[in-house]
Amino acid sequence: MRLVKIFQARDIGDVVFLLSLVLFLLRAALLAFTLNPSVPPDEESHLGVSKVYAKTLGLPTNDAESYRFGPVTRQPYLYYWTSARVLNLVPAGGGELTALRLANVACGALLVVVGWAWIKQLTSNLVVRSLFIIMLTNTPMLTFLSATVTYDNMTNLLAALAFSWLYAYWRSPGPISLGWFGCCLCAASLTKVTALPLVLILGAALLLHEAGRLRGLWESLRGLVWPPRTSHLALTLLLLLLVGLNVELYGGNLVRYGRPVPKTLQVLTLEQAMRHRIFARNHIVASFLDGDLSFDQAQRAAASIPHLGDRRDTEGLLKQARPFREGSAQPRSPFAHLPGWCFLMAERLFGVLGHQILFKDPWHTRIGMGVVGLGLAMLLLPLPIRTWQPDDAPGRLRLMFISVAIALGYASVLFWVNYTIYARYGSIHLSVQGRYLFPVALAILGPVAWGLIVYLPRVGQWLMAVLVGLFFILSDTPYLLFRGFDAGFFGP
Repeated sequence: MRLVKIFQARDIGDVVFLLSLVLFLLRAALLAFTLNPSVPPDEESHLGVSKVYAKTLGLPTNDAESYRFGPVTRQPYLYYWTSARVLNLVPAGGGELTALRLANVACGALLVVVGWAWIKQLTSNLVVRSLFIIMLTNTPMLTFLSATVTYDNMTNLLAALAFSWLYAYWRSPGPISLGWFGCCLCAASLTKVTALPLVLILGAALLLHEAGRLRGLWESLRGLVWPPRTSHLALTLLLLLLVGLNVELYGGNLVRYGRPVPKTLQVLTLEQAMRHRIFARNHIVASFLDGDLSFDQAQRAAASIPHLGDRRDTEGLLKQARPFREGSAQPRSPFAHLPGWCFLMAERLFGVLGHQILFKDPWHTRIGMGVVGLGLAMLLLPLPIRTWQPDDAPGRLRLMFISVAIALGYASVLFWVNYTIYARYGSIHLSVQGRYLFPVALAILGPVAWGLIVYLPRVGQWLMAVLVGLFFILSDTPYLLFRGFDAGFFGP
């Protein structure tokens, strides 16, 4: 019944949502049918692993067919297991790629629906709601990613669901919202290992928010099992199942390998691992930096990588690593590295990064960064200027600060991971992906839209929404269709 209510248009905000959702679905479906398979990031690997899982109803083992995808055991598996079930429904003779792409489009569309349900909890301002949903459905990399085969789409959806259920609990504490919050977090960590930091951050946010009323939190937990109710019992069993699967996966890995996810060489031999294109790339560059290979030897090893894009990446990484190996260059400090990292992340959000790239001009990226920065900065207005109060219900500013804190916490983890990779390999670009911020997309775009709008008069609110909305709309599919053909994005 609640889902039906989401699709009932009662005001201009609902009309904007429905229109944005339909257009998002149409654009993503168009890309799903027309994108060149060589363009989306790691799509070949995700499709290949899904096919390995499709051969069994359980979990597969590593074999000669799977080596080129890296280890398929002792890894988060929910996305691949689910995709395998989709493949089992596809008639023999082809269509697997299109079927999985459309399943990912569905994940992207559900993310939009969850985002709308969340922003309606967060604010009563129709202009904020409208701008938020336009920004969410017209972020270029999100539209592109939703049309491709990748576990990121399921991770993003589950993270958004966890985020929404957390705010639902804060709004009206109870066992149902708390139980679903836990289920979504556990499912996300079974989908991709990078969800683990988000589990810790959202868990910490819950405890800090409830620090003064831990008894109420305990009562909600106890309410899952007592008094006994069928719906509560079913949710509790699902939560226990997901917790158990996480303990088996990550706890088992910690006991056996000493880490949440084993290193490739803890599972495969070097010969087997070198058939995996990503491992081969990283191993060759690391061996060169460690002095195990000369530059010429590393180049010859790179030439043996069959995937053209990864072969070129490896050759480029070797050239970037050479000054670090020779001692003529040293890694920058984290503080010096931060501004460039922020720009690269924005470039990969307002543009498209796959095995082909379609970036905007730097001024376009800086405008996008300015819009986000202005929205976040406007949240601080009530601090020095007490007379400036938001055009919204009381208490919303606190929730906005919590959202920003969650997003900054997750972004900080990403930055540190990227910095350690840069310090190791000497490349400022390696593994820097704007799409890795999508698990906290709601926590970023919600406060940005709110900050841009609520301190303006009503006419100014709509004017700001139109200007920012047009910037996002024109940055997305029109740009991709206009420039994508020349960049080789479309075709068989």
